[in-house]
Amino acid sequence: MTNCMNFMEKKLTFERGMKNPKRRKNFDKDFYYLRRSLA
Repeated sequence: MTNCMNFMEKKLTFERGMKNPKRRKNFDKDFYYLRRSLA
């Protein structure tokens, strides 16, 4: 349950970051890490 909550929180933050080009690079990195941790 905690992992799911953390994931949703990161996902929402990631989606917000997609609208902010200056921080896009960091979000790409975070998303890549997130994908790897789920795989």
